[in-house]
Amino acid sequence: MSFWKNLPSRWEEHNAQESDASVGEVPSRMTIVEDAKSTSLAPLKGGINLEPLHCKRLLCFLVCFVLALRLHAQEAPPPLAQVQRAYEALKFEEAERLGRLALERSEEYTAAELAQLHLIMGYLGYLHKQPEVTRANFESALSLQPDLTLDSLLVSPKIVRVFEQIKNEYRVGLSSSRPSIKYVMVEDQRLRALRRSLLLPGWGQRHLRRNSRGAIYTAGFAVAVSAGLALQVAQGQAHRSYLDANTPSQIKRRYEIYNQRYRWRNAAFIAAGGIWALNLFDVLLISPPVSLSATSSSKTFEVKVGFLLSRP
Repeated sequence: MSFWKNLPSRWEEHNAQESDASVGEVPSRMTIVEDAKSTSLAPLKGGINLEPLHCKRLLCFLVCFVLALRLHAQEAPPPLAQVQRAYEALKFEEAERLGRLALERSEEYTAAELAQLHLIMGYLGYLHKQPEVTRANFESALSLQPDLTLDSLLVSPKIVRVFEQIKNEYRVGLSSSRPSIKYVMVEDQRLRALRRSLLLPGWGQRHLRRNSRGAIYTAGFAVAVSAGLALQVAQGQAHRSYLDANTPSQIKRRYEIYNQRYRWRNAAFIAAGGIWALNLFDVLLISPPVSLSATSSSKTFEVKVGFLLSRP
């Protein structure tokens, strides 16, 4: 930026050529870097300050915004321990209510936790004398853990006998006529989607079959980057035109054009960076598809497809 080092001499030439009245028309928005050690453009008045603190604040705002939307959309499911405490305290209605809420959000639990939830719902079905509900929940638990066993010291021997009978029938392919939930273990695809979104916003969403959302991120990022590049070229042209200015009026007018394109370029690139960051957080917070209904002539069941993650 040698131009800025030599800029004071340019103004001296204009001062020598123009009267004092003309000198008084020097653009008030011009910021001259008088320090000879500085080679960078000083922040333009009215421009966008790209200090690291401002970038951190922008990222924090985006993170808080996405998390707030996530929390607003749905409340946290009840933990397994809460359902177990309600059952052990003989609060069967509350345990059943919590169990249903938990199973509606089955993707939030591990396979072992889901198996325990279905066992509790099966116990409640037995206590309420609903054998079909008991069988359906025990079969769902067995679909998660085929070798599951019950401890007769902790569970009623009658329930243990019913469970073992259902387990034996389940192994030979017999199941209830009542619709039950079968679980399919799938690999968590969000890390793969994250790698894709790092390269191109929206690619990860499309990998997770969120095509509409992915198209929005990709289109928004492409528009912002394209606008930034176009404005970068326009800024270069405005800068060259500004250097060719000879009169104070031309300097003022062309500088305003240059300053405007400078601000717009920064805004476009900041918007592109915000879309890229928001796209990454969105990929990590996307819930997988949670259910897939399937029927046959002999039985009806619901297949739960989700990311069943392991926890320490």
